[in-house]
Amino acid sequence: MKKFWKYFTIVILLLIGLFFVGLLYLFFVPNSHLFNITYISKNETKVLDNDYKADDIDKISLVSRNYNVKVVSTDSDEITLKVYANSLGFVLRQNKDLSITPTPDGRHLTISVSEPHGFATMGESYIELYLPESKSFDLAIKNNKAYTNIDSENLSINNLSYTANDGMFDIDAGRICGMLDLDLNKSTFNIGKDVSTATNEVILRVTSGKFNAVHSTLGKVSIAHNTRGVILIKECGTIIEDIDVAGGRIEIEKASHTNIKTSDTNVKINTITDGAIIELTSGNITIDDLTGELSDIETTSGNINLNKTHSAVILESTNGNITVSNARNAITVNTKRGHIDITFADDAINRSVSSSRLVHGKITVKNVDYVNIKTDENKSNCDVSMDILMRDVNGDCVVKGDTGSVKVVVEYSADYILSTISDKGNVNVNLMQTTEYGGYDTKSFTTTNVNIDQSLKTYDHTLQVSTKSGSLQVYDTKLA
Repeated sequence: MKKFWKYFTIVILLLIGLFFVGLLYLFFVPNSHLFNITYISKNETKVLDNDYKADDIDKISLVSRNYNVKVVSTDSDEITLKVYANSLGFVLRQNKDLSITPTPDGRHLTISVSEPHGFATMGESYIELYLPESKSFDLAIKNNKAYTNIDSENLSINNLSYTANDGMFDIDAGRICGMLDLDLNKSTFNIGKDVSTATNEVILRVTSGKFNAVHSTLGKVSIAHNTRGVILIKECGTIIEDIDVAGGRIEIEKASHTNIKTSDTNVKINTITDGAIIELTSGNITIDDLTGELSDIETTSGNINLNKTHSAVILESTNGNITVSNARNAITVNTKRGHIDITFADDAINRSVSSSRLVHGKITVKNVDYVNIKTDENKSNCDVSMDILMRDVNGDCVVKGDTGSVKVVVEYSADYILSTISDKGNVNVNLMQTTEYGGYDTKSFTTTNVNIDQSLKTYDHTLQVSTKSGSLQVYDTKLA
């Protein structure tokens, strides 16, 4: 056994020695090769041979690999490309040469750059594409893992297409007039503050990459693919995402409308002016100012946080908290397990809250006029505590609890018919304006006319409060 390891070690050392001898042979003998491997040391510049006039071309496609790309403007009327190669290392023979291949097709010019690649460094290698500033072109750039840059304030681009695996594209100056079609994968696309946009339509495909347009005003934004990417936008029109499985986060300063239906994504939008449709299986939703027609916002597992809501809104979360800080219109809200906290603003035009699927948690509502709040009637022993502060009583209001406590405080000047009932829970009703001043603790069905003629049997404004085994409390604002 010892002899085996002795000879095995000798063989390994011989192979290692032969390997380094081969490397030295490739290094010192120019144009040599072993097993289809050769050594390169490039320090050259290649230029696009053909002359292509701006008037003859409408679209330019540049296809390369990992060399950095610079797109610059020129006052010439010719489209020019230069490649500065500075590669060093070992490559396969078929991958050792630098070449530029133009392929004109009508008014579309495709320029393919073949770069030396393998076990080699790129050094200071890069590609420069010169575009005449006298004309706007459609531009398509495709590379693998490169840094791409546009920084020419005189350069105007119509439609821009970018495809990469894992790189970065910075537009620091210039004008984008048309559509952005971006297949980012793991790469990053940045639009700088000095770039002029024109409410451009954007199509995004991203895995774990990033789209950064925090200085830009865009048009319709369509997210066609998103695994766990980051999307940051200053302002846009409608943003659309309809993907069964996605992730990451979306942050927008201002959008006209949202139609987002996807899975594990965090959504944060400061201002929405024309309503929102958001349906997530998981993720948090935060909106500062919501205006427009009826909005429908839902997340299966996650929190919903809204500040100002000018439009009527439907809010749903299976497992998560829902908060509305300054509601100005009707709210329909449901969460099975979580806390609900809603406060109506002083200038609200509709102070109504409806909720009917509570199972576990707490609901707090302030400055409301109409309530229809119930625990889930299909579930038993719903442990939901309720704390309701009513500025007035409008219509037929219902607060129906189960095992959790229920507390309702009503503006003392409100006029309504109050009815209470509790199967097993403690009852404490104390209203200053009633003949029963001093309160009552009767569990059975009890009716009280508040600030109306005691002889009235019916009235347009009623408040029904009930529990099964949870405590029941009803007060006016002077006795609360």
